[in-house]
Amino acid sequence: MIKYKYLTTQIMTMKSFYVDGSTGGMGQGTLDCIEILQKHGYEIDVAYLGCKNSIDKLEEQINQFHPKAVSVVDVGKANELARKVDIPVYSGEDGHLELIKKCHYDVFINTLYGSAGIMPTVDAINAGKTILIANKEPIMITGDYITNLAKEKIPDPKSPTGSRMIPLDDEPAAIYICCEKYNIPTSQIKEIILPCSGGALYEKSREEIINSTEEDTRGHPTFDMKPRMNRYSALLINKAHEFVQIKNLFGVTSEKIKTKIHRQSKIHGGIKTVERGRKKEYYWFGESDTRYKIFWALTHVDEQEVPKINLKEEFRIKDGREKQNDYFDATSQVLSLEGPPVPDKFPLYHQITKYADDNSTMLAALNAIGEISVGHFIDKDDKTVKSVKDIEDAFEHVIKTYKPIKNPSLKQIMESIEVVNEITEKYLDEKYESSQ
Repeated sequence: MIKYKYLTTQIMTMKSFYVDGSTGGMGQGTLDCIEILQKHGYEIDVAYLGCKNSIDKLEEQINQFHPKAVSVVDVGKANELARKVDIPVYSGEDGHLELIKKCHYDVFINTLYGSAGIMPTVDAINAGKTILIANKEPIMITGDYITNLAKEKIPDPKSPTGSRMIPLDDEPAAIYICCEKYNIPTSQIKEIILPCSGGALYEKSREEIINSTEEDTRGHPTFDMKPRMNRYSALLINKAHEFVQIKNLFGVTSEKIKTKIHRQSKIHGGIKTVERGRKKEYYWFGESDTRYKIFWALTHVDEQEVPKINLKEEFRIKDGREKQNDYFDATSQVLSLEGPPVPDKFPLYHQITKYADDNSTMLAALNAIGEISVGHFIDKDDKTVKSVKDIEDAFEHVIKTYKPIKNPSLKQIMESIEVVNEITEKYLDEKYESSQ
């Protein structure tokens, strides 16, 4: 029997969720948490699901969670799925956005990748939905556009973000939870600590880094990541995106964000404050499993009292682990935070973060260069980008030749992505042809 916090309310309507990108890692992690909550009697409704093209996994999710409708961006895959299921399947980009805008639900969970998450987030905000966002690029690419829109359309003055937008991704979520748990307004924040593992190339020399191949950038010191995110982590592109995201999400200046090398990946984020003349520090540290933060966010946006659940045990069962000794024990380790990334070793991090305060389309351009060049890099059959130097050269070329638009509209931001995609592809093709 669920007990409610607000006992004066006679009838409590459970929250309904739209999980976009449900077949990806973060999407599946979100549904893991929802499954555990439902198992323990927590009333939660998965009303809608969305994906790009992974219809086999989506069909499994349909059978388990029984959504009212789903969206599949790949039209051919959408038609294939529609022949197998008895619920509406919205297809293509237009169908995807139509489902977000027209249907009734309370919370939109964005676990999409890259620039694909921009318009779904904007449309969900305009529809007045609470946003749980695991996709850092919409905020990184659009600067303060999306965060300002959220403050206008879904305001919450008590929230660390000033709106009903809650981050799910590791470091931003850790910072949000620290602010929320200890009731710290962002105006009191003196520093935000952004931990950085250093990625796969951190121990290498500069010469070794620029000559690193796709194989050299595989792996992560502590996390199991997908191919693109492994490379973003190795080059610290991912950390630069988080830097810009945090700056805009929490409305702080860049000077307050301190990126610290933390190879153990046990500290996920922290804040420093000065309260009544006393310096204080707050950190989230522990399990290297984003589902803990997802679980917190899911229950944070609802009015039901959270049942007592042993998440370690539930995740162990879900993952098929036989023992619990692979979980983090804070009492058995000494944790260290070192200085910021060295500019000479990781120029892409510094090239991106120096534009964090630049209200222009350059942020969209920098993301587009990464998506295109790293996309070629991880394609085993594609020889266009062979080394880290090729990626760095692409960034340098576009930064020198692209003319950003100041104070852009959303339309101009989206158009700039297409423009820089073309510039980057042309540069890489010409460079490859000249090398043959």
